[in-house]
Amino acid sequence: MLNPKATPDSPVEEQPVIGLIGMGEMGRMYAKHLSNAGWKKLHVCDLPQKYDALQRDFKNVPGIIVMKDGHQVSRSSDFIMYSVEAEYIDKAVRQFGPSTKIGAVVAGQTSVKAPEKVAFETHLPEDVHIVSCHSLHGPTVSPLGQPL
Repeated sequence: MLNPKATPDSPVEEQPVIGLIGMGEMGRMYAKHLSNAGWKKLHVCDLPQKYDALQRDFKNVPGIIVMKDGHQVSRSSDFIMYSVEAEYIDKAVRQFGPSTKIGAVVAGQTSVKAPEKVAFETHLPEDVHIVSCHSLHGPTVSPLGQPL
């Protein structure tokens, strides 16, 4: 059973599934840091044409499972981070949002929050939780100790 107080040291069955939709620079940075921190259930995806390369890039990275698309990530994840550019957030959430797991927490990493807010409120099911955040760092700066 999922433990709401789980840490990377918790038994794997108590850890949440963390989903990352969008594996550009920010998505890759978070995937690597979460893996290095010890989280064991990271489901990630990117555009279909990037699937094979993503599989190769993360083949030996502990805890990371590359999935074919955002539907698979959304259905399986307890926490989902959309890490796509603001101009594509509506399209991504419209496509994958309806597949979101009941009770999941959904967040976004867009730099412009207004389109993200509209996309989440329009396309996500009512039985999910939206948490908006914005990293005050980029993909070349470690997120350790940085505010969200």
